[in-house]
Amino acid sequence: MAHRTLRPEYIPSWANAPVLRQLQLDFDPALDDVANGARFFNTVHGLQPGDRLVVGPGRWSVESRFEVVLNGTAQAPIRIEARPGTTPILTRPNEWQNLVNFGSSTSTPRFILMRGFELVGGSSAIRVYRGDDLWFDQCHIHHLGGDGLRASSYDTARLFVTRSEMHHTALVGGTGEGFYLGSNFGAAIARDAVIALNHIHHTGGLHGDGIELKQGSYGCRIAENIIHDTPYPGILVYGTDGAPRNVIEGNVIWSTVENPLQVQGEALVRNNVVFGGAQGAFISHDNQGQSRDLEVVHNTFVATSGEAALLSHWGGRPGMVLANNALYSQSGNSLTLHNGASGVAIVGNVVHGPTYNDGGASHVQGVGTSDFVDLSFDATRRDAHPSTGSVLLGAAHTVHLTSHDASGAERTPIRAAGAFEPGTYGRYLEATSPGGPWLRSSGLPALGSAPVTLTLDGGVPGAFAVIGVQLLAGNGTPLPGGGAFQRMVYVLDGNGHAAHIFHPPSAPAPGGGPVLGASRAQARDAAAPGGTTTTQRIEWILLQ
Repeated sequence: MAHRTLRPEYIPSWANAPVLRQLQLDFDPALDDVANGARFFNTVHGLQPGDRLVVGPGRWSVESRFEVVLNGTAQAPIRIEARPGTTPILTRPNEWQNLVNFGSSTSTPRFILMRGFELVGGSSAIRVYRGDDLWFDQCHIHHLGGDGLRASSYDTARLFVTRSEMHHTALVGGTGEGFYLGSNFGAAIARDAVIALNHIHHTGGLHGDGIELKQGSYGCRIAENIIHDTPYPGILVYGTDGAPRNVIEGNVIWSTVENPLQVQGEALVRNNVVFGGAQGAFISHDNQGQSRDLEVVHNTFVATSGEAALLSHWGGRPGMVLANNALYSQSGNSLTLHNGASGVAIVGNVVHGPTYNDGGASHVQGVGTSDFVDLSFDATRRDAHPSTGSVLLGAAHTVHLTSHDASGAERTPIRAAGAFEPGTYGRYLEATSPGGPWLRSSGLPALGSAPVTLTLDGGVPGAFAVIGVQLLAGNGTPLPGGGAFQRMVYVLDGNGHAAHIFHPPSAPAPGGGPVLGASRAQARDAAAPGGTTTTQRIEWILLQ
């Protein structure tokens, strides 16, 4: 999986604090895995605030209980990182212990980064007993006895998990969640966590939820994760007990046995693409608290015989909004409200399939999968962008319009219902000037694929524009024919528009180099010589 670029909101505030001391740890080939694991164990326990430990490749097997109780500071965090271009493997000989424990009943580690490791074996890969300001980035977590990351014993604050892959949990039993944050009825609370840009799949065990955020946890952001092949929901979020709401946005979920997305309340659910089967796509109901203050906007929910959206306890509850969604069921209801729609704002939705008990709300009627570029009800095809002439175009209600779609492209002027505006392939990264111009792509570039057209719109007519493309391999290295950031200069036409046709290379590096993992495109619109410059950058991601 390519490592995606982090948006500012996915990065801890202390990420750029200076390194005060640099340490190196290399695998000793004269020692076995366990002896090298003991060296790793001892080195980590000796780290001080401001230290950066760079670990070389090798299989580091820690035999004893591995408990991290270090304390960095915001000005001097502790970093434990893989050497760039390598992936050290952290493991243990059996499943009798968690692979790494952070904190204990009496200690709370703080301001620690762990980056670039492969974590294999053990019970839970990462167990956070106590911990604030911990960041796990670019880790590959798999083939575990239990859960991927569990933080359910005590309150935690500001756990960041980004750009990591997690799969094959609970091989020896247990519940098998990818992420288990907080505990039932608010006994332990996770607050202000960020779970973003992760790939979670093929979980196991008694439950195997992709991400589960328990009752009372609040202020958390679950964003842009790709989740599939889980026996329980891909994402399950309870309520906050009146604390600040959680945000669930930009996730893509398919192939789950139970409802792929379940949210109880006090949350913003936007720009998600969710595929469900007979169990439906999105469900919301009372559980350990009441459904309330739930805003569900600009999502694409697709089901086969189940409901696209099943809302069981919404009528008469405060702050309930269902707006600008694409709700498509092949043979079931597009929308069901079990206790009515009193007080619920239901506007701007496009539906395919009957609705039930929606209080006579007005909907745009969808045609079917032809409303999308390349989508099937069974999720074998998942391109949820509106097709040319789709009824989704212009259907969104302006009152509940999100500023950007799931790719980060601006919603105006088209205002499509669902997660995407048309042609917004790639993920928005940055724009130095809000309001345009905006960069769009006709598709996802891949090795040997058809040409891709990049268009720059909303610029100043007659101004110069620069459009450039770079392709990266799965490990972040440039590809031949696409590695150098190729730039072309255009003069914007009378509509402030320019187009660039990009021809992807046909093969990876000679000798069987890595396949395409990510691409970047950048456009610059110079309003006038010596005038202001506006830049936008997008990123395509391909899972291999």
